[in-house]
Amino acid sequence: MLAHLVNHANALLAQHASKKKTPTERPAIAIGLSGGPDSVFLFHLFRLLHEQGACSLIVAHFNHGWPATADEEERFCHALATTHGIPFAVGRAHNFPVAKRHQGSQEAIGHRQRRAFFRELVDHHRIDLIALGHHREDQLESFFIRLARGTSLNGIHGMRPLEGPFIRPLLETSKRDIVSFLLKNNVAYLIDPTNDEKVHLRNRVRTQLLPALNACDVRFADNILHAMDRLREEDDFLEKLATTSFEQLFFIDDSGKRSASLSAMLALDPVVRRRVILTWLIAEQVAFTPSHGLFDEIIRFLKTPHGGTHSFSEHHHIVKKSSRVWLEKSLPTNPKVGSLPNE
Repeated sequence: MLAHLVNHANALLAQHASKKKTPTERPAIAIGLSGGPDSVFLFHLFRLLHEQGACSLIVAHFNHGWPATADEEERFCHALATTHGIPFAVGRAHNFPVAKRHQGSQEAIGHRQRRAFFRELVDHHRIDLIALGHHREDQLESFFIRLARGTSLNGIHGMRPLEGPFIRPLLETSKRDIVSFLLKNNVAYLIDPTNDEKVHLRNRVRTQLLPALNACDVRFADNILHAMDRLREEDDFLEKLATTSFEQLFFIDDSGKRSASLSAMLALDPVVRRRVILTWLIAEQVAFTPSHGLFDEIIRFLKTPHGGTHSFSEHHHIVKKSSRVWLEKSLPTNPKVGSLPNE
């Protein structure tokens, strides 16, 4: 089992290297370690890769502060890293405040804070990849959670083994196999006491919905995972189509402004148009949270008969003029007197 996963992880590292202009021989990887069985198993998998010279490692633990066992979990993770001579980095919730507009459940806030910690590692500590211990059952749980929340095709097809700065080599590995390996090899791990709290949607999906579906048809898990694979293929096709459409529609003039024909934008199929807008926002380095509401807001403005501008984020607005459309950065509403740019 472990040998197979080592080969799989090595293949993912090679795939990551192939996408970089200047790949490093030994990518720096931060292991997202919570102390639970999944992350502990992941730690030992990458420890083997580290010992083989395939990567360098640090352990990254995020202390949310609110579980009663939070400090115990941090001590456990620190001890595990120290025992094997792996550097240890810890993030604390109070250092990663969440904006009011992104407030939600305690679980959602904690997720955003942990992601912010990981982004800091990548941006400021020369980390190439963040390794996460998501496994087969996590894929299934995420499918139903996102389906219940009305996600798009991009959301419902699930997590990818290699996605941005994240590497997830355990997505095809079952929780049962992970725990069995740890027990067989007498490897210690912690149990998260919040796993049984029904207040969390993921826990209700895990303990109520999935067992009920399994009782209806024992093949349901395999069938859904296969369907997710097909959805992922279709999403990849649409992504390529949107990229081609974006490159055909937009051009950069001598002043560096990227613009497109408004009529050509509106003539696109609605599915492709939403994806072209997504590609456009990313190309312009706009900080945003993808949502149906955001895309609908932008499209409504594009369809209005008059020109003008429309602010859709704190730092950017859309301009329509002379049958063309482009993005511009918005000036601060209350600039500080004597402040420097980007201060």
